[in-house]
Amino acid sequence: MDLAEIDESGKGLQFFGRTKVERLEKIEGQPNVYLLQTTIELERPNQAVPKAGQFYLIRSAKSAVHYNRPISVYHSEVWTSGEGKKKVLVQFMILEKGRGTGELCHMTFWDDISVIGPLGTPWPLEGCRDVAKKNKGRAKICIVGGGIGVAPVANLASSLPDGSYDFYAAFKSGSYGLDRVRANRLEITTDDGSCGKCGMLPCALTKEAVLAAGYELILACGPTPALVYVHKSCRKRHRILCGRRQAFGQN
Repeated sequence: MDLAEIDESGKGLQFFGRTKVERLEKIEGQPNVYLLQTTIELERPNQAVPKAGQFYLIRSAKSAVHYNRPISVYHSEVWTSGEGKKKVLVQFMILEKGRGTGELCHMTFWDDISVIGPLGTPWPLEGCRDVAKKNKGRAKICIVGGGIGVAPVANLASSLPDGSYDFYAAFKSGSYGLDRVRANRLEITTDDGSCGKCGMLPCALTKEAVLAAGYELILACGPTPALVYVHKSCRKRHRILCGRRQAFGQN
């Protein structure tokens, strides 16, 4: 879903409007990673809700930049209010890197946010669940996240049965975004050795480890070097699905 879609009456299925900052905090131990939370009140019951792997285009309503930034959904919850309004709580994990993300990371409570979405191709959740069901009690799904790319794959992981996957997370220092990950095996690497194994992704996700585990599906999201490594290491024997960095909103 990369383009705006409409229903049979010609009305948009994506949300296009403003929401409020409900929660904004810096991730402990990280110099430039923030958690932003907002709630979207849908105009119609048939409007789209986010699926794991999708993103929203967001921007501070008071922004000096011209374009909304694409930010992957880290977590979402859907419910119906007492007044019958369908609402979606959405959490974003944002790496502050450029002017646009800098504005998002330094808003104040109840500031207005310009929001468009959800957009993008979701992870194949049903396919993942089929693999998990077929291999009950065995982790045949491998999920890989690098840096801020952990957010969209952690969203996927939280949608799968506990223990049905192995999860590999690589960071520069410390770790974050893993609160809802219930992996059979959780491997963390850090460049500075502050958490998990000291080193980069290849320290944990080796070709030997992949072959021994016999994964049927590998899903990865992160910086280009990490995705290249995953592809080269696993492409001969496994189905690999990769998320691109473009939806991390680093500008």
